[in-house]
Amino acid sequence: MVTRPSTRSLMIAAAVVVAVIASVVVAFRFMSDEGPQQGPRRPGPADIPSVAQPVPCDLMAAPDGDDDADGSTDRPFRTAQQLMQSLQPGQTGCLATGEYTGGLQLDSGGSDGRPITLAAADPTEERPRLLGRIVIEDSANDVVISGLNLNGRNDDKLPSPTINGDNVVLRGNDISNDNFGICVNLGHPSFGTAVGTVIQNNRIHNCGEYPVTNLEHGIYVGTARDTTIEGNLIYDNADRGIQLYPDAQRTRITHNVIDGNGTGVIFSGSDGTVSSDNYVADNIISNSQRYNIDAFWGDDEVGTDNVVENNCLWGAGIAEISEEPGFTAQSNIIVDPEFVDRDSAQFRVQAGSPCSGRTPGWMAS
Repeated sequence: MVTRPSTRSLMIAAAVVVAVIASVVVAFRFMSDEGPQQGPRRPGPADIPSVAQPVPCDLMAAPDGDDDADGSTDRPFRTAQQLMQSLQPGQTGCLATGEYTGGLQLDSGGSDGRPITLAAADPTEERPRLLGRIVIEDSANDVVISGLNLNGRNDDKLPSPTINGDNVVLRGNDISNDNFGICVNLGHPSFGTAVGTVIQNNRIHNCGEYPVTNLEHGIYVGTARDTTIEGNLIYDNADRGIQLYPDAQRTRITHNVIDGNGTGVIFSGSDGTVSSDNYVADNIISNSQRYNIDAFWGDDEVGTDNVVENNCLWGAGIAEISEEPGFTAQSNIIVDPEFVDRDSAQFRVQAGSPCSGRTPGWMAS
C-alpha cells in the first residue's frame, strides 16, 4: 500500500534542505581543498564495542514475526516500529538476529529514569540490522538504542539517526549509511533542541557522499545542549567527524578515536548563533584530510570558552590545529598514535604508545 507522507514529514524534509543550504556558508571555506573524491577501503574485522550482557526483554520482534501478534517470545512483532511503539516507560524491546527494514520514527518515549529501550535479544549472537531512517521527535524523550547495526540509508538522503528529543542514548551500535549522507544529527531550530544526548561506545563510519560536499558528517551537533560524545570510533566520514554548528552548547567530547575524516572536529556558527562552552579532551584525532581541529565563524561572531586539551593529534593534511579563533588549545601532543592496524580499522594502540589512555575504555578491556 502506498501512503502519502505526513505534513510533518514534508516539513522536516524541507527544513533539513534549508539547513543544508545554510551549511554551504561553512563549506565555502574548504572548496579549494576538498580532500579525497572516494571513500577509503578498510577490510574487517574491525574493532567494535560489544554489549556483553543479555537484557531482560519485555517485548520481542523477529524477522519472521507479525505486527498483528502480541510481541511475546512465541509471537513476536515483525518491525522495530511496532515493537517500540508498544513499549511502556521502563520497558525493553528486543530484536532477534536478522534484518529489519523500514527504519523507526518515535513520537513518544519513556519518562525520567524509565526510558524505553531497543536492544539485541542476544548480544552474543550476530547483531540485528536495522535498515532505514531513525527519527526521534522532540516529543520522544528518554529513549535508548543499544547493541545494533544501524544503516540509515534512505531515499530522501536525510540524516539518521535524527535526534530532536531529550535524554536519548546511542550506545554500542555500529552506525553508517554507506557514504550516502549525514549520520547522527542532533537538534534543529524548527523541530527541537536535543538536550542531554549520550553517544557512547559506538562505531560511526562511512557517512557522507563522495566526491565530498563538506556538508555531510559523522556526528552533526546542530541545536543541542549538554551532549556527551564518549568512547566512540568515528572514522572514514567524508566531511567532519564531529561538527558543532551552529548552536552546540556544552558538548563534552572525550576518549574517542576520530580518524580519517575530512576534518576531525570543527567549532562553528553563523547568522547570530555560535557554538560555545564545548570541551574536547583526551581523544586521538588523526589523519584528517584537512585539519584535525578547526573552527569557522560568521562575520563578528565567534564562540567562547571552547577548549581543546590533552588530545593526541597526528597526520592532518593541512595542519593539526587551524589558526582560527574561538577555541583554546592546550597540552595537546602531536605524535603517531601507533594503531595496531589502521588499514583494517583496528584502532587499538600498540603497547607503549604515547597516546595510551586516550582510546575508548572498552578497547582497553
